[in-house]
Amino acid sequence: LKLESYSDIYTLPKDTLNLPKPAGARMGGKYFRIQDANWWLDFPTSATTILKLYDHLSPPQPQVDGVMAFDLITIKTLLGEFGPITLKEYGKTITSQNMIQTLVVMVEQDLVSTGQHRKDVLQRLSEELLHRMLNISPTELVPTGQLAIDLANQKRIQLFLRDANVQQTAVRVGWAGAIDAPKDATDLLAVDNAVVWPSKMNIGVHKTIDYQVSLSADGSAQTELTLHYAKDARRLLQVQRQWFGNYLRVYRPSGTTLTGWTSKRSMKPDQPTQQQAEVNPKMVTDALGIPAITAGFGLLPGETRTETYQGDVPNAVTTASGANQLHYRLLIVKQPDLEENQTTVTVTIPSGWTIAGTNAWQRAAGTVLPVTASAGKVTLSTPLAADTILDITMTKS
Repeated sequence: LKLESYSDIYTLPKDTLNLPKPAGARMGGKYFRIQDANWWLDFPTSATTILKLYDHLSPPQPQVDGVMAFDLITIKTLLGEFGPITLKEYGKTITSQNMIQTLVVMVEQDLVSTGQHRKDVLQRLSEELLHRMLNISPTELVPTGQLAIDLANQKRIQLFLRDANVQQTAVRVGWAGAIDAPKDATDLLAVDNAVVWPSKMNIGVHKTIDYQVSLSADGSAQTELTLHYAKDARRLLQVQRQWFGNYLRVYRPSGTTLTGWTSKRSMKPDQPTQQQAEVNPKMVTDALGIPAITAGFGLLPGETRTETYQGDVPNAVTTASGANQLHYRLLIVKQPDLEENQTTVTVTIPSGWTIAGTNAWQRAAGTVLPVTASAGKVTLSTPLAADTILDITMTKS
Protein backbone atom coordinates (compact mmCIF):
# COMPACT_ATOMS: atom_id res chain seq x y z
CA LEU A 1 0.00 0.00 0.00
CA LYS A 2 1.38 3.39 -0.97
CA LEU A 3 0.23 6.85 -1.88
CA GLU A 4 0.69 6.94 -5.67
CA SER A 5 -0.68 10.38 -6.39
CA TYR A 6 -2.48 13.26 -4.77
CA SER A 7 -4.68 15.67 -6.71
CA ASP A 8 -6.70 18.72 -5.92
CA ILE A 9 -10.14 17.54 -6.99
CA TYR A 10 -10.80 20.82 -8.77
CA THR A 11 -7.90 20.10 -11.15
CA LEU A 12 -9.26 16.73 -12.28
CA PRO A 13 -10.52 16.43 -15.86
CA LYS A 14 -14.19 17.27 -16.32
CA ASP A 15 -16.57 14.40 -16.95
CA THR A 16 -18.52 14.09 -20.19
CA LEU A 17 -21.91 13.28 -18.69
CA ASN A 18 -23.04 16.77 -17.66
CA LEU A 19 -25.37 15.40 -14.99
CA PRO A 20 -27.94 17.88 -13.68
CA LYS A 21 -27.52 19.12 -10.15
CA PRO A 22 -29.70 17.51 -7.48
CA ALA A 23 -32.60 19.55 -6.17
CA GLY A 24 -31.39 21.97 -3.50
CA ALA A 25 -27.77 22.02 -4.66
CA ARG A 26 -26.17 25.44 -4.93
CA MET A 27 -22.65 24.39 -5.89
CA GLY A 28 -20.71 26.49 -8.37
CA GLY A 29 -21.09 25.71 -12.07
CA LYS A 30 -23.95 24.41 -14.13
CA TYR A 31 -23.45 20.66 -13.78
CA PHE A 32 -22.87 18.05 -11.09
CA ARG A 33 -19.12 17.27 -10.85
CA ILE A 34 -17.00 14.85 -8.83
CA GLN A 35 -16.03 17.52 -6.30
CA ASP A 36 -19.70 17.83 -5.29
CA ALA A 37 -20.77 14.21 -5.77
CA ASN A 38 -20.74 13.17 -2.10
CA TRP A 39 -24.23 14.61 -1.89
CA TRP A 40 -26.24 11.86 -0.20
CA LEU A 41 -26.23 10.80 3.43
CA ASP A 42 -26.43 7.27 1.98
CA PHE A 43 -22.81 6.66 0.91
CA PRO A 44 -23.50 3.91 -1.67
CA THR A 45 -25.62 6.44 -3.56
CA SER A 46 -22.83 9.01 -3.44
CA ALA A 47 -20.17 6.45 -4.40
CA THR A 48 -22.20 5.18 -7.36
CA THR A 49 -22.46 8.76 -8.62
CA ILE A 50 -18.74 9.37 -8.03
CA LEU A 51 -17.78 6.25 -10.01
CA LYS A 52 -20.20 7.11 -12.81
CA LEU A 53 -18.55 10.51 -13.15
CA TYR A 54 -15.03 9.05 -12.76
CA ASP A 55 -15.67 6.50 -15.51
CA HIS A 56 -16.51 9.32 -17.90
CA LEU A 57 -13.59 11.65 -17.28
CA SER A 58 -11.77 12.88 -20.35
CA PRO A 59 -9.08 11.73 -20.80
CA PRO A 60 -10.01 8.31 -19.34
CA GLN A 61 -8.57 7.44 -15.94
CA PRO A 62 -7.21 4.12 -14.56
CA GLN A 63 -9.83 1.57 -13.58
CA VAL A 64 -10.60 1.51 -9.85
CA ASP A 65 -12.32 -1.15 -7.75
CA GLY A 66 -14.27 1.22 -5.53
CA VAL A 67 -14.29 4.30 -3.34
CA MET A 68 -13.13 4.80 0.24
CA ALA A 69 -14.14 7.93 2.10
CA PHE A 70 -12.69 9.16 5.37
CA ASP A 71 -13.29 12.39 7.24
CA LEU A 72 -11.20 14.91 9.14
CA ILE A 73 -11.81 13.17 12.45
CA THR A 74 -10.19 10.03 11.00
CA ILE A 75 -7.02 12.01 10.29
CA LYS A 76 -7.26 13.71 13.68
CA THR A 77 -7.51 10.29 15.36
CA LEU A 78 -4.60 8.85 13.36
CA LEU A 79 -2.47 11.87 14.26
CA GLY A 80 -3.22 11.12 17.88
CA GLU A 81 -1.67 7.67 17.35
CA PHE A 82 1.16 8.44 14.89
CA GLY A 83 1.79 12.17 15.27
CA PRO A 84 2.63 14.90 15.77
CA ILE A 85 4.10 15.61 12.34
CA THR A 86 6.46 18.54 11.76
CA LEU A 87 6.40 20.03 8.27
CA LYS A 88 9.68 21.97 8.23
CA GLU A 89 9.06 23.58 4.85
CA TYR A 90 5.90 25.17 6.24
CA GLY A 91 7.20 25.91 9.72
CA LYS A 92 4.27 24.03 11.29
CA THR A 93 3.85 21.09 13.61
CA ILE A 94 0.48 19.39 13.03
CA THR A 95 -1.08 17.68 16.04
CA SER A 96 -4.44 16.04 16.59
CA GLN A 97 -5.44 19.06 18.67
CA ASN A 98 -4.56 21.82 16.19
CA MET A 99 -4.99 19.99 12.87
CA ILE A 100 -8.40 21.16 11.67
CA GLN A 101 -8.10 24.86 12.36
CA THR A 102 -4.42 25.03 11.40
CA LEU A 103 -4.93 23.36 8.03
CA VAL A 104 -8.08 25.30 7.19
CA VAL A 105 -6.32 28.61 7.80
CA MET A 106 -3.21 27.51 5.89
CA VAL A 107 -5.06 26.11 2.87
CA GLU A 108 -7.83 28.67 2.59
CA GLN A 109 -5.91 31.78 3.60
CA ASP A 110 -2.19 31.77 4.37
CA LEU A 111 -0.95 29.79 1.32
CA VAL A 112 -3.25 31.42 -1.23
CA SER A 113 -0.83 34.24 -2.08
CA THR A 114 2.51 32.40 -1.72
CA GLY A 115 2.76 31.14 -5.31
CA GLN A 116 2.88 27.46 -4.32
CA HIS A 117 -0.12 25.20 -4.64
CA ARG A 118 -2.09 25.81 -1.47
CA LYS A 119 -3.03 22.16 -0.98
CA ASP A 120 0.46 20.70 -1.33
CA VAL A 121 0.64 20.79 2.46
CA LEU A 122 -2.05 18.10 2.53
CA GLN A 123 0.04 15.88 0.28
CA ARG A 124 3.09 16.24 2.51
CA LEU A 125 1.06 15.54 5.64
CA SER A 126 -0.70 12.50 4.18
CA GLU A 127 2.52 11.02 2.78
CA GLU A 128 4.27 11.23 6.13
CA LEU A 129 1.26 9.91 8.04
CA LEU A 130 0.85 6.97 5.66
CA HIS A 131 4.60 6.22 5.86
CA ARG A 132 4.42 6.00 9.65
CA MET A 133 1.31 3.81 9.56
CA LEU A 134 2.88 1.35 7.12
CA ASN A 135 6.03 0.98 9.22
CA ILE A 136 4.48 0.01 12.54
CA SER A 137 5.85 -2.90 14.55
CA PRO A 138 4.00 -6.26 14.59
CA THR A 139 2.83 -5.57 18.14
CA GLU A 140 1.13 -2.38 16.94
CA LEU A 141 -0.74 -4.07 14.10
CA VAL A 142 -3.76 -5.32 16.06
CA PRO A 143 -4.37 -2.05 17.98
CA THR A 144 -4.06 -0.10 14.72
CA GLY A 145 -6.51 -2.43 12.99
CA GLN A 146 -8.95 -2.09 15.88
CA LEU A 147 -8.66 1.69 15.62
CA ALA A 148 -9.66 1.50 11.95
CA ILE A 149 -12.58 -0.79 12.81
CA ASP A 150 -13.79 1.66 15.47
CA LEU A 151 -13.65 4.52 12.96
CA ALA A 152 -15.57 2.45 10.41
CA ASN A 153 -18.22 1.59 13.01
CA GLN A 154 -18.59 5.33 13.61
CA LYS A 155 -19.02 5.86 9.82
CA ARG A 156 -15.87 7.98 9.71
CA ILE A 157 -14.44 5.47 7.24
CA GLN A 158 -16.89 4.28 4.58
CA LEU A 159 -16.38 1.77 1.77
CA PHE A 160 -18.01 1.11 -1.58
CA LEU A 161 -16.83 -1.73 -3.84
CA ARG A 162 -17.89 -2.54 -7.39
CA ASP A 163 -17.85 -6.25 -6.48
CA ALA A 164 -21.45 -6.81 -5.35
CA ASN A 165 -20.59 -9.64 -2.95
CA VAL A 166 -17.89 -7.61 -1.19
CA GLN A 167 -20.19 -4.59 -1.07
CA GLN A 168 -22.94 -6.70 0.50
CA THR A 169 -20.46 -7.70 3.22
CA ALA A 170 -19.53 -4.05 3.82
CA VAL A 171 -23.23 -3.21 4.22
CA ARG A 172 -23.80 -6.14 6.57
CA VAL A 173 -20.97 -5.17 8.95
CA GLY A 174 -21.99 -1.49 8.83
CA TRP A 175 -18.98 -0.09 6.97
CA ALA A 176 -20.78 0.99 3.79
CA GLY A 177 -22.41 4.14 5.15
CA ALA A 178 -25.79 2.92 3.91
CA ILE A 179 -29.20 4.01 5.19
CA ASP A 180 -30.04 0.34 5.55
CA ALA A 181 -33.07 0.18 7.84
CA PRO A 182 -33.67 -3.25 9.42
CA LYS A 183 -36.80 -4.99 8.17
CA ASP A 184 -38.36 -4.79 11.64
CA ALA A 185 -37.66 -1.04 12.02
CA THR A 186 -40.90 0.94 12.37
CA ASP A 187 -39.41 4.44 12.49
CA LEU A 188 -36.49 6.19 10.82
CA LEU A 189 -34.70 9.43 11.67
CA ALA A 190 -31.81 10.45 9.42
CA VAL A 191 -30.73 14.10 9.63
CA ASP A 192 -28.53 15.27 6.75
CA ASN A 193 -26.92 18.73 6.81
CA ALA A 194 -25.34 19.64 3.47
CA VAL A 195 -23.08 22.69 3.08
CA VAL A 196 -24.42 23.97 -0.24
CA TRP A 197 -23.09 27.54 -0.21
CA PRO A 198 -19.35 27.24 -0.99
CA SER A 199 -17.44 27.87 2.24
CA LYS A 200 -15.65 26.11 5.07
CA MET A 201 -18.05 27.47 7.64
CA ASN A 202 -19.37 24.20 9.03
CA ILE A 203 -16.44 24.64 11.43
CA GLY A 204 -17.70 26.08 14.70
CA VAL A 205 -21.29 24.93 14.13
CA HIS A 206 -22.80 22.94 17.01
CA LYS A 207 -25.98 20.87 16.64
CA THR A 208 -28.38 18.98 18.89
CA ILE A 209 -31.29 16.70 18.00
CA ASP A 210 -34.44 16.27 20.11
CA TYR A 211 -37.07 13.82 18.87
CA GLN A 212 -40.42 13.45 20.67
CA VAL A 213 -42.67 10.51 19.74
CA SER A 214 -46.22 9.97 20.99
CA LEU A 215 -47.41 6.46 20.10
CA SER A 216 -51.05 5.48 19.58
CA ALA A 217 -52.55 2.03 20.03
CA ASP A 218 -53.72 2.10 16.39
CA GLY A 219 -50.06 1.98 15.32
CA SER A 220 -49.59 5.63 14.37
CA ALA A 221 -47.35 8.22 16.03
CA GLN A 222 -47.33 11.98 16.32
CA THR A 223 -43.78 13.26 16.26
CA GLU A 224 -41.95 16.50 16.89
CA LEU A 225 -38.34 16.93 15.80
CA THR A 226 -36.36 19.89 17.15
CA LEU A 227 -32.98 20.69 15.62
CA HIS A 228 -30.90 23.31 17.41
CA TYR A 229 -27.96 25.04 15.72
CA ALA A 230 -25.39 27.45 17.16
CA LYS A 231 -22.38 29.00 15.42
CA ASP A 232 -19.29 30.38 17.12
CA ALA A 233 -18.95 34.14 16.86
CA ARG A 234 -15.24 33.89 16.07
CA ARG A 235 -14.30 34.56 12.43
CA LEU A 236 -11.86 31.79 11.60
CA LEU A 237 -10.90 33.13 8.16
CA GLN A 238 -10.48 36.61 6.79
CA VAL A 239 -11.56 35.97 3.21
CA GLN A 240 -14.10 33.16 3.17
CA ARG A 241 -17.84 33.53 3.59
CA GLN A 242 -18.45 33.54 7.31
CA TRP A 243 -21.99 32.17 7.46
CA PHE A 244 -23.07 28.54 7.33
CA GLY A 245 -25.40 27.74 4.43
CA ASN A 246 -27.34 24.54 5.03
CA TYR A 247 -29.56 22.36 2.87
CA LEU A 248 -31.38 20.16 5.37
CA ARG A 249 -32.86 16.76 4.60
CA VAL A 250 -34.53 14.67 7.28
CA TYR A 251 -35.34 11.18 6.00
CA ARG A 252 -38.47 9.62 7.48
CA PRO A 253 -40.45 6.36 7.16
CA SER A 254 -42.72 5.72 4.20
CA GLY A 255 -46.08 7.45 4.53
CA THR A 256 -44.87 10.16 6.93
CA THR A 257 -46.57 13.54 6.53
CA LEU A 258 -45.27 16.94 7.60
CA THR A 259 -48.04 18.57 9.63
CA GLY A 260 -46.33 21.76 10.84
CA TRP A 261 -43.06 23.57 11.36
CA THR A 262 -41.51 26.60 13.05
CA SER A 263 -38.18 28.37 12.69
CA LYS A 264 -36.69 30.65 15.33
CA ARG A 265 -33.42 32.51 14.91
CA SER A 266 -31.51 35.09 16.92
CA MET A 267 -30.35 37.21 13.95
CA LYS A 268 -31.72 38.42 10.63
CA PRO A 269 -29.99 37.84 7.26
CA ASP A 270 -28.48 41.07 5.95
CA GLN A 271 -27.17 39.94 2.53
CA PRO A 272 -29.08 38.78 -0.56
CA THR A 273 -27.36 35.37 -0.56
CA GLN A 274 -28.28 34.85 3.09
CA GLN A 275 -31.90 35.64 2.27
CA GLN A 276 -31.83 33.26 -0.71
CA ALA A 277 -30.67 30.47 1.60
CA GLU A 278 -34.00 30.55 3.45
CA VAL A 279 -36.23 27.91 1.82
CA ASN A 280 -39.47 26.79 3.51
CA PRO A 281 -39.75 23.10 4.47
CA LYS A 282 -41.62 20.57 2.37
CA MET A 283 -41.86 16.79 2.17
CA VAL A 284 -40.30 15.21 -0.92
CA THR A 285 -39.19 11.78 -2.11
CA ASP A 286 -35.73 12.08 -3.63
CA ALA A 287 -33.33 9.74 -5.42
CA LEU A 288 -33.11 7.46 -2.38
CA GLY A 289 -36.83 6.70 -2.62
CA ILE A 290 -37.29 7.70 1.03
CA PRO A 291 -39.56 10.56 2.14
CA ALA A 292 -37.57 13.52 3.40
CA ILE A 293 -38.34 16.88 4.97
CA THR A 294 -36.25 19.40 3.03
CA ALA A 295 -35.45 23.00 3.96
CA GLY A 296 -32.73 25.59 3.39
CA PHE A 297 -31.35 28.12 5.81
CA GLY A 298 -28.28 30.06 6.89
CA LEU A 299 -26.57 30.46 10.24
CA LEU A 300 -24.61 33.63 10.94
CA PRO A 301 -21.54 33.91 13.21
CA GLY A 302 -22.73 34.08 16.80
CA GLU A 303 -26.26 33.04 15.85
CA THR A 304 -28.52 30.36 17.27
CA ARG A 305 -31.59 28.97 15.59
CA THR A 306 -34.11 26.24 16.23
CA GLU A 307 -35.97 24.31 13.54
CA THR A 308 -39.02 22.32 14.65
CA TYR A 309 -40.99 19.87 12.52
CA GLN A 310 -44.21 18.09 13.46
CA GLY A 311 -45.23 14.96 11.61
CA ASP A 312 -47.43 11.87 11.55
CA VAL A 313 -45.96 8.40 11.10
CA PRO A 314 -48.78 5.99 10.11
CA ASN A 315 -47.11 2.65 10.97
CA ALA A 316 -44.83 3.43 13.90
CA VAL A 317 -45.60 0.24 15.82
CA THR A 318 -46.29 -3.38 14.97
CA THR A 319 -48.60 -5.69 16.89
CA ALA A 320 -47.96 -9.21 18.11
CA SER A 321 -49.29 -11.84 20.55
CA GLY A 322 -52.90 -11.43 19.49
CA ALA A 323 -52.70 -7.62 19.43
CA ASN A 324 -51.73 -7.62 23.10
CA GLN A 325 -48.21 -6.47 22.39
CA LEU A 326 -46.88 -3.40 20.59
CA HIS A 327 -43.36 -3.09 19.22
CA TYR A 328 -41.59 0.18 18.33
CA ARG A 329 -38.11 0.17 16.78
CA LEU A 330 -36.35 3.38 15.73
CA LEU A 331 -33.22 3.58 13.57
CA ILE A 332 -31.30 6.85 14.09
CA VAL A 333 -28.81 7.37 11.27
CA LYS A 334 -25.62 9.25 12.05
CA GLN A 335 -24.11 11.83 9.72
CA PRO A 336 -20.35 12.07 10.38
CA ASP A 337 -19.57 15.56 11.67
CA LEU A 338 -16.76 17.51 13.28
CA GLU A 339 -18.32 16.72 16.65
CA GLU A 340 -20.89 14.20 17.81
CA ASN A 341 -24.40 15.65 17.97
CA GLN A 342 -26.13 15.25 21.32
CA THR A 343 -29.35 13.37 20.57
CA THR A 344 -32.36 12.86 22.83
CA VAL A 345 -35.33 10.65 21.96
CA THR A 346 -38.42 10.60 24.18
CA VAL A 347 -41.17 8.08 23.41
CA THR A 348 -44.58 8.28 25.12
CA ILE A 349 -46.44 4.96 25.06
CA PRO A 350 -50.22 4.72 24.47
CA SER A 351 -52.65 5.10 27.35
CA GLY A 352 -53.59 1.72 28.79
CA TRP A 353 -50.30 0.12 27.85
CA THR A 354 -47.24 -0.81 29.94
CA ILE A 355 -43.57 -0.78 29.04
CA ALA A 356 -42.45 -4.42 28.88
CA GLY A 357 -38.89 -3.94 27.65
CA THR A 358 -36.45 -1.32 26.38
CA ASN A 359 -33.08 -1.55 24.72
CA ALA A 360 -30.75 0.70 22.71
CA TRP A 361 -27.44 -0.05 21.02
CA GLN A 362 -24.98 1.17 18.41
CA ARG A 363 -25.90 -0.82 15.37
CA ALA A 364 -22.50 -1.85 13.98
CA ALA A 365 -20.50 -2.23 17.20
CA GLY A 366 -23.36 -3.51 19.35
CA THR A 367 -22.42 -1.15 22.19
CA VAL A 368 -25.36 -0.96 24.59
CA LEU A 369 -26.61 2.54 25.45
CA PRO A 370 -28.46 3.51 28.66
CA VAL A 371 -32.23 3.99 28.44
CA THR A 372 -34.55 5.32 31.15
CA ALA A 373 -38.23 4.40 31.49
CA SER A 374 -40.79 5.89 33.87
CA ALA A 375 -44.36 7.24 33.91
CA GLY A 376 -45.14 5.90 30.47
CA LYS A 377 -42.09 7.48 28.83
CA VAL A 378 -38.87 6.01 27.46
CA THR A 379 -35.85 8.28 27.04
CA LEU A 380 -32.56 7.78 25.22
CA SER A 381 -29.99 10.57 25.48
CA THR A 382 -26.57 10.10 23.89
CA PRO A 383 -23.95 11.72 21.71
CA LEU A 384 -24.76 10.24 18.29
CA ALA A 385 -21.47 8.40 17.78
CA ALA A 386 -22.86 5.75 15.40
CA ASP A 387 -26.07 4.53 13.79
CA THR A 388 -28.26 3.69 16.77
CA ILE A 389 -31.33 1.52 17.36
CA LEU A 390 -33.93 2.12 20.09
CA ASP A 391 -36.31 -0.80 20.72
CA ILE A 392 -39.42 -0.71 22.92
CA THR A 393 -41.92 -3.48 23.68
CA MET A 394 -45.32 -2.66 25.26
CA THR A 395 -48.15 -4.81 26.62
CA LYS A 396 -51.72 -4.01 27.57
CA SER A 397 -52.06 -3.02 31.21
